Amino acid sequence: MSVPDEFYHEQAALCAQSAAESTLSNQREKYLRAQAAWQALADRDKNIRAVRDRREAARLAQEIAEGGTDSASSQQPSQVSPMPPVA
Repeated sequence: MSVPDEFYHEQAALCAQSAAESTLSNQREKYLRAQAAWQALADRDKNIRAVRDRREAARLAQEIAEGGTDSASSQQPSQVSPMPPVA
């Protein structure tokens, strides 16, 4: 199961909003730490997707350069399970 791109950003935004609305400093710090964690997950997911896209493009370019493509493998993206979301 893949986590939608927006999910991490939504969670980070919710934590930022909760931190802004918090009147207790320890509670605000907790939300700010959570916001940083969600943002780190979003950044990591973005980097993983970029690396995967570059690797797939390089693989397709190599197949084309070798004179043919295997239609079954070129239509199936590699499936890597992301880490489950942390609640």
